[in-house]
Amino acid sequence: MFRRIMDQKGGWLALSLLAVALFVLVNVAASRFVGLRADLTEDRLYSLSEGTRNIVRKLEKPVELTLYYSDALGTNAPVYGNYALRVKDMLRVIETTGGGKVTLAVKDPKPFSEVEDKAVALGMQGVPVDETGAKVYFGLAAKSGEKEIVIPFFQLERERFLEYDIASLIFNLGSKGKPVLGVYSTRPMFGDFQMQMRGLPATPWAVIQQLQNYVDVKQMFDLEDIWKIKPDVLMIAQPGGLEAQDYYDIDQYLLRGGKAIVFLDPFNETAAGRRNSQFPERVTSDMQRLLDHWGVEMVKDRVAGDRRYARMVNAGDDKRVVPAPFLTWMSVRGESFSQSDVVTSQISLLNLQSAGILQQKEGSPLKFEPLVTSSPDSQEIDVKLLDGEKPNILGMLDGFQPSGKRLVLAARLSGRTKSMFPDGPPKEEEKKDEGAKKDEKPDAPAGKAKPETKPENKPEVKADKAVRAKSPADVAQAPAEKPDQPQPPDEGGKSPAAQPDAPTDAPAAAEKKEEEKPVAPPHIAESTAPMNVILVADTDFLEDRFWVQTREFFGQRVQVPFANNADFVVNAVENLAGGDDLTGLRSRGTAQRPFTKIAELKLNADQHFRAEEQRLRKKLEEAEKNLAELDKKKADGASDATVDKAVQATAAKFTEEVVSTRKALRQVQLALREDIESLETWLRFVNIALIPILVGVLAVALGIWRVRRRKKRADLPAS
Repeated sequence: MFRRIMDQKGGWLALSLLAVALFVLVNVAASRFVGLRADLTEDRLYSLSEGTRNIVRKLEKPVELTLYYSDALGTNAPVYGNYALRVKDMLRVIETTGGGKVTLAVKDPKPFSEVEDKAVALGMQGVPVDETGAKVYFGLAAKSGEKEIVIPFFQLERERFLEYDIASLIFNLGSKGKPVLGVYSTRPMFGDFQMQMRGLPATPWAVIQQLQNYVDVKQMFDLEDIWKIKPDVLMIAQPGGLEAQDYYDIDQYLLRGGKAIVFLDPFNETAAGRRNSQFPERVTSDMQRLLDHWGVEMVKDRVAGDRRYARMVNAGDDKRVVPAPFLTWMSVRGESFSQSDVVTSQISLLNLQSAGILQQKEGSPLKFEPLVTSSPDSQEIDVKLLDGEKPNILGMLDGFQPSGKRLVLAARLSGRTKSMFPDGPPKEEEKKDEGAKKDEKPDAPAGKAKPETKPENKPEVKADKAVRAKSPADVAQAPAEKPDQPQPPDEGGKSPAAQPDAPTDAPAAAEKKEEEKPVAPPHIAESTAPMNVILVADTDFLEDRFWVQTREFFGQRVQVPFANNADFVVNAVENLAGGDDLTGLRSRGTAQRPFTKIAELKLNADQHFRAEEQRLRKKLEEAEKNLAELDKKKADGASDATVDKAVQATAAKFTEEVVSTRKALRQVQLALREDIESLETWLRFVNIALIPILVGVLAVALGIWRVRRRKKRADLPAS
């Protein structure tokens, strides 16, 4: 066709004009599709989520973004250069989405330049990359009005959370004020109790640090503080020793449409391991009176065990490694999360430990919606099997009988209800009776103040009252007001006994405390607005070691999550407080991407070989027992030569049986490992090598087909 055009007069000119027109058309079209791309990752990690778009569109004031990136960093470390391209691309998309409300500037802070001085003043982290000591930078500063927030350095470990980190920065910059979260806990969520008692800085749990990015976290020492801080959301973790007045404060708060997230635990393993320490902690939760009123129960003295979600641990000792699934240590995944609730719809992994079981009673006035459940391959397990120096992991596994039903581990309660105090606030007699019952409980607050250590002439501190319960003196309250603490209370939120300069005169202090006591609103007998409570039957999972690793990067602490434990908590608080834009974004993948199929095959292989292993172990124990009895008879002095020969022959037989059984046992364990390793090798081959090989074979076949096709066309006679 082109040959015919060129043969005609002016053909070359026509083709030249056509080429120019196509060039212009392609460039114009390309300019209109800037940012057009396809994201084929499972969690769509490289696409701007709808939540981020909403955050940017809702901005009321202009936001200035300044990316400080040293080109020398990409030159010396190409992996950071590639990462920088992705960061720039995402920031440009955000700028475009902002419609003029967001502006982006990219600056290279060269050594000893004014740009470097500005970056350092803003808090950017410089990192040396060569022997000269010159530093490179890779951080982001965001400014809106007088408010300025920075990301000091974009860590490679947090690349999966890039959009979340940038979106949360913009969200915090544009928000008028953070919702207030009141936290009442008998667990050391705000730092080590002993450190607090000494007046030393105490590092709060990572989950508290995460919450501080989105809400105004206020530590509560007493539940009557509800009426002082007036939280948008109330968090209660591992409650215990609650009195009638405590129940009343919670009751009245929720009847007024209050929102709460409550963490209960039938057996907190961390606290159980500290029973013999100077400041032991409460092992079990106690909030049964309120649960009964709601028509909900946490099954007493039982925890959930799940074979499908069990984490592999060493069930042996220092001399022998025996890998086995720990039924009560669960890594809950996928189908066990409610997909209809925004709190859990994007959660992919929760690490739970000895979680309790929630059930709704018949006649409950509230709506009960499961959020997290076990798999059907689960059962209830007695906490006595866990309460000891070392749990019998293999014993639990041997006696495991799946129930075939899903056990509820977390649920949402909503609706209207009546007060559990129909006659008004609790009377003094009821308070005294409640206190007497509390003193009779076998699991009394471990951190209860001791009379001999309590300072004289000080107002008495309630036993087991949040963090205050853990210290033998009121001085334990002091660290809550130190600058190192994550969220210092506002003025008037301090207890006189906690002040360093508090008056030493006890009557005056007590009188001042009485004046500052918050005034509760009038009693109401039923809900004036629907209550909304998220109930979780585990408190261990809040601790850092179950969901996050903290690494040092040139003096900066970097938190890298490997599970969604904190995401679940922040999602819940944010949802209860009324905001959902960051909820779906926060859980878009974790740093851990396990081979779920391998984990499932490992479990099946383990179950297949464990029955044979148990049979051989039982046979080995019997043989060793018989051999020990023969040795004892021989030691008792049987002098008859015939009897002695018979004993020796029997002993030799049992010895041979012991040796052969041990050999068979080793072969079973070896076969188990080989079977799992072969499965891993095969799956890796399929995912890494097989697909490229098939593509290559297809390409070669296609090439051969094309060559043959051309050859056939060449052989055809010209028409």
